[in-house]
Amino acid sequence: MFLQEVKEAKISDLDFLDSKSLNKRYAYRERLRQDIRKRFRSEYLGQLRQYEKKMQNSKSFEIGDVVLISSDNTKRLDWSLGKVIELFTSPDGNIRLVKLKTKMEKSYVQF
Repeated sequence: MFLQEVKEAKISDLDFLDSKSLNKRYAYRERLRQDIRKRFRSEYLGQLRQYEKKMQNSKSFEIGDVVLISSDNTKRLDWSLGKVIELFTSPDGNIRLVKLKTKMEKSYVQF
């Protein structure tokens, strides 16, 4: 009584599939894939290129520069000043560490 054989197991969506609708779906997915690739190339890769140019054009530190040393715990008016006395570069040629002379002591600031 409870275990009866199901004579028809029709799924309405699968009954109406034909080659025309499958081709439409495939074409839609291809357009979507091309649009996403195009946006990735123009937006993301374009931003990377601009960031690289910005980094090359930015002024790097030099010995003798006076800098403002920020602190999260104090107001900007209370930040101390420091003078660059030594530069430390990384193997790729970028300045990664600076030795500063402040009113109190010498300190190192890492970038």
